[in-house]
Amino acid sequence: MTYTEFVDRTGYYPTDSQFKDINDAYMAGNDDKDMFCYMWRAEDGILKASKETAAKISTLESKLQKVYDTLDEYIFKHNDTLDTLDDKSDRRAYFYELFKEIKAIKWLNVSRATKQE
Repeated sequence: MTYTEFVDRTGYYPTDSQFKDINDAYMAGNDDKDMFCYMWRAEDGILKASKETAAKISTLESKLQKVYDTLDEYIFKHNDTLDTLDDKSDRRAYFYELFKEIKAIKWLNVSRATKQE
């Protein structure tokens, strides 16, 4: 079953990972597309998928807030240096270097948060 076929039959727009799970369940069963989608809706598939999506969003928002907090701390530490840079090109160069470091910090924080789950 294609993504569009599923959406047309259920009215639900799953994420890519949700659709993969849904399609795997469809392929493992014996029902045709119409019956599978009817049963998926009848068994509160939309509600379950929506709750799953909401939980993932909440987790990602929490992880993102941790990254923002770390970023704020990092920028606060470097605020004095920024004040001493008058030239725009110096600021750009400094921000570029800072951005590379921040990118590494973001990756580390997200990796740590993912491993803790």
